[in-house]
Amino acid sequence: MKAIEAVRARIAYGYEQVSSSTQISGNSGTHEVSCDAGEGESVLGGGIEIVPNGTDTNFATDSRPLDLDTWTVSAEAIGPVKGDWTLTAWATCATALP
Repeated sequence: MKAIEAVRARIAYGYEQVSSSTQISGNSGTHEVSCDAGEGESVLGGGIEIVPNGTDTNFATDSRPLDLDTWTVSAEAIGPVKGDWTLTAWATCATALP
């Protein structure tokens, strides 16, 4: 077990979670968040958060890596939208060791 932990420690360092939100006024939306590629960070995982406006029913349709440093999310609302809703993408990033 200790050998596996040591290997994992050598793969990446500097974990951080980044997020970005947007207001959606229609029935569907897509949003992305990126790691700091200039610092050599890569996305390890991510997720989606949907905050409905209180009257809509919303559901996630996509949450995945777009490329090495970007996470993309998509969601839809069912029925007529009665106001803006919030879509948040988040990603866990780390810097690969040279």
